[in-house]
Amino acid sequence: MSIFGTSASGLARRDSDLDLLLDLDGRGNREVSRDDVPMILHACEMALQAAGAEELQCIANARIPILRGKIQQTRFDLSLGTLCGLWNTTFLHHCAENDPSVVPLCSCVATWSKIQGVNDSPNGLLSTYSVLLLVIFFLQLRGSSLHLSTTGISESERGELTKPTAWNGEKVTDEELGRNFLEFFAFVGSFRWDCWIASVRLSRALPRSCRGRAWRVAPLCIEDPFETHLNTCRRVNPRARRQILGAFQTALRNLLQGKGLQALLGSAFDSSSEFGMDQIHTSDELRYAMASRGTKNASCLP
Repeated sequence: MSIFGTSASGLARRDSDLDLLLDLDGRGNREVSRDDVPMILHACEMALQAAGAEELQCIANARIPILRGKIQQTRFDLSLGTLCGLWNTTFLHHCAENDPSVVPLCSCVATWSKIQGVNDSPNGLLSTYSVLLLVIFFLQLRGSSLHLSTTGISESERGELTKPTAWNGEKVTDEELGRNFLEFFAFVGSFRWDCWIASVRLSRALPRSCRGRAWRVAPLCIEDPFETHLNTCRRVNPRARRQILGAFQTALRNLLQGKGLQALLGSAFDSSSEFGMDQIHTSDELRYAMASRGTKNASCLP
């Protein structure tokens, strides 16, 4: 059993779900027959129910079969999947360790996306993973040294990840965080989603023309850095794309008007200090400069 996701990468909030991988063969369940999955998850359901778990829901036919539930006020997703979740978590943990902008920016943007209703993958919107990859992609294009390396990310790496030092060590200035927020929302709103694929793996945008039809017609494309044949936004439809990009543009307008975290996070603002920041600080000059050039950050665009 391994913990992965935001709880292991250091990007979780206090109320985040716990993602658990049940690896029965030590190789990402390669030897587990798909026909046996319902029986295995049912056995897990019975055992967890006996241990006091509540609200158990088995989804055996999903691409990654999972068992959802709650135990001692903590919600969890127990999956019977591959090791890719662990690899993704290791990469995101590496990012949090090596760039102090990652933790506050990822945590606030992920929280904002849920509040705005655009983080709801089962209903055709973004997943938290897609949101985090978007932040990393933006920082890569701004010159951050957050590059994917498979060194140390292998089937044998299963050790416990420590909390990123970005939480306790070096911090970026309030002004830099404010600039990051402004430019991130401007970047997402002006990125040519109809032409490009966001690739964290390569730290650059890829032309849609280099992939198959499914990639060319998808409203949004973010490449999974490990399962590179997968678009993490494959469930997003045209209507959802308009909703998502509209929410980003509204957030940008609020920031350009000088509104801070409270305008972005609403009721979650009271717990914003857990993200490593309490306010967004942007100068009048920066907001005026971005507004006057149409909010387009040309240095971040392919």
